[in-house]
Amino acid sequence: GPYVGGADGLPRDEYLKAVGGFDLKAAFPDLNPRFHHFRADPLDAGRVWFTSQASGTDSGSGFLGGKPTGKAFSTPPQACSLKFDASGLAVKYTI
Repeated sequence: GPYVGGADGLPRDEYLKAVGGFDLKAAFPDLNPRFHHFRADPLDAGRVWFTSQASGTDSGSGFLGGKPTGKAFSTPPQACSLKFDASGLAVKYTI
């Protein structure tokens, strides 16, 4: 499916371990996620949608152990969302 770790995702500790090795800011010091167009979901209470169109340059420590290439990137627009519980705690992040 389109979910990391299955439809229910990974347990918190497993998720943090899986993504802990990705130091994107070290590899792409000018990384800019360019979040914009925030909107409340009218059909799903507590969910906020937004758009990201990231850009950056591989000019830092190198990505995934590789040497820096100096190449810049820019992603196409991506729909993302955050789901909040009644206390305001973010409980789900989709990208």
